[in-house]
Amino acid sequence: MNDFASVMAEYLDDDVVLTTLAEMENSGIFEWPSQEASKFASLLVGRQADRKDQNRIGFRRALKNRPSESIEKLLERASPFGKLQQRFKYAINRLFWSVEWQVNWQPLDQFLSRQIGDEQSAHTFISFNYDLLLERALQRHAAGWNPHTGYGFRIDFFVINDPPCMQRAGAFSPAEIRRFQSSDMRSEGVQILKPHGSLNWLVPEITPVGYGPTGLTTEDGPIVVPLTESHEIRYWGSREPFQYLRLPDEGTPLNWWLYIVPPTEAAKRGGPSFLADIRAKEIQAIRSADEVYILGWSIPETDSDQVELIRSSVGDSLRKLRRLTVVNRAAGPEYYNRVAGLFHVDR
Repeated sequence: MNDFASVMAEYLDDDVVLTTLAEMENSGIFEWPSQEASKFASLLVGRQADRKDQNRIGFRRALKNRPSESIEKLLERASPFGKLQQRFKYAINRLFWSVEWQVNWQPLDQFLSRQIGDEQSAHTFISFNYDLLLERALQRHAAGWNPHTGYGFRIDFFVINDPPCMQRAGAFSPAEIRRFQSSDMRSEGVQILKPHGSLNWLVPEITPVGYGPTGLTTEDGPIVVPLTESHEIRYWGSREPFQYLRLPDEGTPLNWWLYIVPPTEAAKRGGPSFLADIRAKEIQAIRSADEVYILGWSIPETDSDQVELIRSSVGDSLRKLRRLTVVNRAAGPEYYNRVAGLFHVDR
């Protein structure tokens, strides 16, 4: 969470990532000012942009020399700049799209194999990560999870193709959205709840292409997930400035945005209805749990709303936890004392 900008600096050969970080630098989004970073950022964007290797290398060096900054706080500070925050979301997605599934699956596969074997048990994963590695692992594990009903709320639509290139000559045809069939309704025993959003949740922008407002907004509009032809989960690979997709039986294409939010925005009441559904499922899962695992969650101050949700849910539960397993690399005794107090268990 705290070294994400430094990691992104390794991907400045991608123009989406490069442009985003340079514009964030020029807009003063970063907490720690850097004259070196500012100098290179001014050279890398604009009409007279010079993107030769030495400028990219210099900007990379400046970004990696900067003190660590939370990705969540960067998203927060970018919020007043509107489209810049959305561009940052696409840059985050671009990094994960580049990595895709080139990871060491063995530890996660072993964990899932041990946990998900009893057909009588139910499993709820509460993930604060934006990436799709957990979803992909569950699909590979054949656990019956699918995005139609597996996120704690119902998603009715998916898309196979990315939007066409807007630079292509002639009329463009927006990518067509498809509707899930009743045969896709599974995921009864496995749920993934993502209260901060996900890099494969596409929500409609308020105004459709060439028309006035229709009432479809990111608050109450449908969600679309990108899939492969075989319905495998995937990252959104489009590099287009506008993501024009057409809903079934709709003549007007809409522009779609990735839905991820920092914790402080996710905690606000009156947001999207699907976040309220996720929150309700979180409470239900904690109250009914026999066993809880906490994997790598450091309980940062930005997650204070989630801390209160857990505390109140545990307090309202009529069931005592049988086991609480906590894994956090290099965490000290004070961290484990805090977790024990949060879940009302003996240290």
